[in-house]
Amino acid sequence: MNPLPPALTYFCAMLACALLLRAATSADARINVRSVRQSLSISQELSIPAKQRKKRILALRRSETPDGVRLTLVSDTPLDDYRAYVEGERFFIHIPQAALISTQQNPQGRGFADMQIEQREDDLVLSFRLQQGATVNIKQLFHQLHLVFYTNEQTRSRSNT
Repeated sequence: MNPLPPALTYFCAMLACALLLRAATSADARINVRSVRQSLSISQELSIPAKQRKKRILALRRSETPDGVRLTLVSDTPLDDYRAYVEGERFFIHIPQAALISTQQNPQGRGFADMQIEQREDDLVLSFRLQQGATVNIKQLFHQLHLVFYTNEQTRSRSNT
């Protein structure tokens, strides 16, 4: 078996390098570089302890249910470290290390007159001006926080049945 002449070996090696270089600069390669950068960014974020990572509240949705008005916060991480409290006629939800990405414009409903959203440094604070006699039930399920606002009418109708 005859070995390839050195000039032909060199030519084949250069041709292979040129083809690889061309493939690396194509649009597909740019997408791959972008996805590699995103993967590196995600892995760097995941290397931060969960308690220090900022939660992204992806949506705040409002819906009517038989029980009352339901507001649902949807996050990319569990919402198990929230704090709820009442000051005067306002009800507050304080979520540490969080930021709101998307919401409906100033939702209103039975049980509350208005809603305010504040970003306090790294924390997210939502507050609601409660209507007279209204109560709130909070239920946390994994990456969701459900707030159901009850009014006097709902309480009376449940006690009459």
